[in-house]
Amino acid sequence: MALWAGHQLSERAAPLVLAAAPVADLVEGHRMQVSDEGDAVELYMKCLPEDDGGEYAKASPAALLPVTFPVLVAYGDDDADLPPALVSGYCDSARSGSPDLVREVKIPGADHFAIVNASSSAWLEHIVPALAVMIGARWSSDAAGALLGSP
Repeated sequence: MALWAGHQLSERAAPLVLAAAPVADLVEGHRMQVSDEGDAVELYMKCLPEDDGGEYAKASPAALLPVTFPVLVAYGDDDADLPPALVSGYCDSARSGSPDLVREVKIPGADHFAIVNASSSAWLEHIVPALAVMIGARWSSDAAGALLGSP
């Protein structure tokens, strides 16, 4: 949802988007049957891609490329709910249109829930430092230091 929201807002309103374990391509996510039961996309969209009347294209971040805002895409390589290949495929497509705006963080050994838990080691050791780099590059080292908790 963060990626979709970033596309709906101006760059000023969305200066940086963090997409944590995103199903960024809804059609492909449906085909790959993401989630434990394999029906997460269908339940979210309340329809199948072939019956949607264009709703998947309106809602799927992959259909809204290129990105016009900085985005950090974080996911685990041990995610049983969301195939890492789905996320890396989106990252490749997003980078091809906006190479300076997209940063991909694939976290070794992390599952789906480690990515969305702000107190997990995946979050603290991988996501926070990557956010700090992006913030420091775009704004200031003071802002990046504040994120990292340094004086």
